[in-house]
Amino acid sequence: MEFPSNDMVAAMIGQHCAALGLEQVDQVEAALLGQGEANRNILVSVNRAHHFNLRIGLRNEESLRTLQSEFAMLRAIPAEIGPRAFVADLSRTHFSHPYIVLEYIDGAVKASWDTDDFQAHTRTLARLHQRKFDRHGAINQLTDAPYDFLHRFDVALHYWQNNYPYLLDIPVVQRLLPPIRHFVAAHNALFTNMRRFTVAHGDAHPLNILFQDDRVRYIDWEWAEIGDPACDLAMLGWDVRTAWQIELTGERLDRFLDAYLALEPDHTLRQRRDVWMVFKMCFDQMYHRTQLANDPTGKQAYTVQQIEAYLTHRFL
Repeated sequence: MEFPSNDMVAAMIGQHCAALGLEQVDQVEAALLGQGEANRNILVSVNRAHHFNLRIGLRNEESLRTLQSEFAMLRAIPAEIGPRAFVADLSRTHFSHPYIVLEYIDGAVKASWDTDDFQAHTRTLARLHQRKFDRHGAINQLTDAPYDFLHRFDVALHYWQNNYPYLLDIPVVQRLLPPIRHFVAAHNALFTNMRRFTVAHGDAHPLNILFQDDRVRYIDWEWAEIGDPACDLAMLGWDVRTAWQIELTGERLDRFLDAYLALEPDHTLRQRRDVWMVFKMCFDQMYHRTQLANDPTGKQAYTVQQIEAYLTHRFL
């Protein structure tokens, strides 16, 4: 998809003035915020006073589902945790792809975290997780089936087998998968026994956490669902540092989890967080391997090396 012109963006803004809370549109400017495999994010400034994130789905039919789910989730979360969601347009009338329009959040990403940062993040996560559900899944498609984490592992593995089979021919990957799957299976009852679920951001790593003075807000809600809060605890940091996760071990990890559990008691969360960490490491390293051919900064290679070394030491 080509970058939309200012005229195209202005026409879209004009169509949604009421939903965006705009009384008059005199000037519209568009600039690229960033682009991943699934979405293009465009900063839209109106009258140089109102700022929005135009989030365009790039995966056509899949984007119809993910953007609709993301929009519904953002409408359901407590205020001031994520961006406000104003418009969801899946009609492809203005652009060739579906899109949503969100509040633009201007905040800072932190490479190193101090005690105040952990406390702010902990309070915000606990607030996000405060509301409980007796079912899980996409917000518009909840189920009361057991929360089967081993099935989640097998579904993810099936995806990589079908779409990137060459990855499973890598010797270290071949050797790691059986013991990791055994580890997940051995702890699956921690998940199938769950009876209460929460909103889970699903991708709350440090690059998706923005600091505004003493407040924390989260962006990129593509993977959000009603599920296990331990996922969000696991995404912040791992036993090893990567380009996306901070190193979070020992006393610092204990303080972080203790502070969260004081707000949201959960007697198996520590164990589930560890299983989530291994799960994310296992499949994140597969994704990062697919990006190695175009890795000018070395971030992908560094992350693969860190994850591979850790998993090898732990499971082989």
